[in-house]
Amino acid sequence: MGLLKKLFGTSSEKELRAIKPIVDKIEALDGEYSKLTDEQLKAKTPEFKQRIANGESLDDILPTAFAVCRRPLRERYLTETISGLGEVPVAPFALPSTQEVPDSVRPFVRDHSAVLLANHGAVIAAENVEEAMRLMQGYAYHFGPPMHLNTVGNQAACSDLIAKPHAHQDLNCSFLCRGARANLRAEDGELGIGIPIAQLPKVADGVIQTLSLVESEQEKDAIASRLAHPLELGREIEKNTSYMKRMDEALKALE
Repeated sequence: MGLLKKLFGTSSEKELRAIKPIVDKIEALDGEYSKLTDEQLKAKTPEFKQRIANGESLDDILPTAFAVCRRPLRERYLTETISGLGEVPVAPFALPSTQEVPDSVRPFVRDHSAVLLANHGAVIAAENVEEAMRLMQGYAYHFGPPMHLNTVGNQAACSDLIAKPHAHQDLNCSFLCRGARANLRAEDGELGIGIPIAQLPKVADGVIQTLSLVESEQEKDAIASRLAHPLELGREIEKNTSYMKRMDEALKALE
């Protein structure tokens, strides 16, 4: 490392030093805000508006607003997401383009299908290409085909899975990069899918809605055996149906 970098640090290190006081304030509020109910969290929006109207700046309310956004998704919150993905934990805030991002996500990737990056978006790690296919189908069910797929095998966690989905408000896939694969301990065949957080519930719902039409009868039986009750997904799994069968029925009806 050159002398100037040793003296002043890299640009990322400067940014981290600048935001550390804000992060410390957010962390201090974490315990208090994690206990709030859904209704109490909703009440924070008019509270923030009133604080702005009273003369406070966006910077003044920033720590409190970020603390509100750090809630993990559990059973009582966005049920359709939990049905499709299981509990979605919140990884600590990490500055994009730094080692902080894979370090933040790493503890969750083995035991969860999806991870929320605090105050960023959603990163979904697909175990294999078939799971990626199902997520894509769930996305297309509500939003149509993604229009901004872009990956170059570099800055995968930061660029492919956070910045690009956020900038375009569109799903993006990533083959990951050497650094992301090493830090996330990704196995051969694993890849990443980034989805804007606002779209995550509908993607999960889309996976459920398309289940009966795209899965084999054997896989439907396997999925049903893992459910606590037949309506755990919010709808029954339809047997003896598929896209092709529905298409044949539609064509016959036109004859």
